[in-house]
Parts: sequence; structure tokens; C-alpha cells
Amino acid sequence: MADNNPDSSNQDRRREPRHLACFPAYIEDGGVTRSAIIRDLSITGARLLTRARPDVGDRVRLSLYITPNPDKPGLAMGNVVRVEPWGDGSTLWSFSVAVEFDEPASEYEEEIKALAERQAKLGLFKTPDPPRQA
Repeated sequence: MADNNPDSSNQDRRREPRHLACFPAYIEDGGVTRSAIIRDLSITGARLLTRARPDVGDRVRLSLYITPNPDKPGLAMGNVVRVEPWGDGSTLWSFSVAVEFDEPASEYEEEIKALAERQAKLGLFKTPDPPRQA
């Protein structure tokens, strides 16, 4: 899948390794829950594709379906730090939303890495470059 969005050229602000993977999630903003797809994830934040358009600074809760048990998703709270249009308007996902987590999601680090490695082996994503030092 090509990353055809202009936000892919933005400066990477993450301090932890970014794992490219694609998996389902839900974003809850202001009591409204909507579906999303996680595009990349680290223990400190995520970039997701969604039809929801939260504002920068909004508090959100993410349900991350990265654990083996689909009835018990990983949960992360955080702040929206970036919202950008996604695609050409003809896609299901209208916005790319970056979320910085309140606390590092260290308990999910192995699941995140394993999922990204499985998808990379299938040729779905290339291995990302290491994060830049601030």
C-alpha cells in the first residue's frame, strides 16, 4: 500500500521506534466512538486514518486491536497533536490523525513490534527508518 499522503514528509516527532502496520482501532472523542485504522504506532503515540475529525488538543481514547484477544483491546489515552486531510476525497478514510499518548504503552511494545514484523514479511510495509533525535 503506497503512502500517498503529504503528511508522510512531516518531521517525525517521536522518540520511540515507529512501527508501520495496519490494524483496526476505535477512536473515542467527546463521547462519540468511530472506527479507525492505525497506520503506524509506537509506545508513545499513533497515526490513524479515520472519518472522524477531532481538533488538535482534543482528548481521545483509543481502542487498539493488537492483542491476541479481540474482546480485550489495548487502551490508550492521549491528545490529538495533528489532523490532516487524507487522500483525494474518494477514500473511506478522510483524515490522518496523530495522537500522543499520556503514558507510554510499554505493555503493548512486543505486540506492536510482532504485528509490524509479520506485516513487513508479507510485503505490506517496508521497515521504517529509526526515529530522529530531537
